[in-house]
Amino acid sequence: MRKSFFRDLLVVCLLILIVACSVMLLVGYVSRPDTPKRFTIARQELYPISVPMKYDKYGFLPMIEMNVDGQLLQLAIDTGLDYAAFQLNSSKIKELNLAAAGKSGFFSGIMGLPRRTRLFRVRNANIASIALQDVYVTEEPREFDSFDGLVGNEFFREFVTLIDYGAMELVLYPKDMPPKDIIDGEWKQVPFSNDNIGIVINGTIGEFGEILRFCLDTGVTVNYEGKSYGIIKSKNVRDISSTGEIMIPQISKGPIQTISTKMTLIDGIDLGLQEFLVWDFPRPAVDGFLGHNFLVRYKVLISFETETLYIKDFQQGSEASNDRSGRVNIKTSHFGRR
Repeated sequence: MRKSFFRDLLVVCLLILIVACSVMLLVGYVSRPDTPKRFTIARQELYPISVPMKYDKYGFLPMIEMNVDGQLLQLAIDTGLDYAAFQLNSSKIKELNLAAAGKSGFFSGIMGLPRRTRLFRVRNANIASIALQDVYVTEEPREFDSFDGLVGNEFFREFVTLIDYGAMELVLYPKDMPPKDIIDGEWKQVPFSNDNIGIVINGTIGEFGEILRFCLDTGVTVNYEGKSYGIIKSKNVRDISSTGEIMIPQISKGPIQTISTKMTLIDGIDLGLQEFLVWDFPRPAVDGFLGHNFLVRYKVLISFETETLYIKDFQQGSEASNDRSGRVNIKTSHFGRR
């Protein structure tokens, strides 16, 4: 009787252990599955490396080229894509006949809908003078007709990256040797956090407002009647009068209100007058987005090593020119767990 009791107790304990381990493995797989290093830099020319940018055919998003087996792929720059270095449209993956390399986990967009994405491998690729090997790309199940995929923060983490809409170029520096003339120069420093949702900076609406969190996302590009807009949630601007409204059918059945307000980044950097769409987006957990509206006014150097932005406005308060009046685009920013 005593032996039977201890045997049954042992069986129960083993079952509890098995169930507990299964749950932990399942949660671990969903949140952070094992994935290989995203890419290897096989060769690069002397730094700094200049990578030309151009806009997609709609004039919405800045792109760079990646050469894969002699085919030039157009990749939109996406600082809201935080969990991957490269993402390719499903049709482009099929066209290139890429080898599957397992599952990559989940990602979610600004509409809050989670999607499982697969992992594929590109043996060799080139971006400007950088030769890459064993490049792991995630699948983009939606089809963008104006570009072949995205380049995200997992790529930019390997460098210190200058985004310059005025010169239409990316400039890549070694992450352990940032440009001294910028770091020690007159560029303004802005700290940021990076918690799997992109580059998040703090700011206020008005000089003494509540501190809000904004995601700096090159994929947020809203241009209408000569104005470029960021996005902000309604709870943060209840006391500010609307300046108008815009119809954006892909995110709302009704009109979206617009506002114009002064904005100040943390450390007292005055951004002056900013235009925003007022939209209560489901994801991610930030108060708003700065995108094209910010980047056409400022050069931005990104250091993930120190979690610091260095910004400098274009001379004499001018903006990087790009005639896209009447264009409206909000690319669903990607974030998630690797």
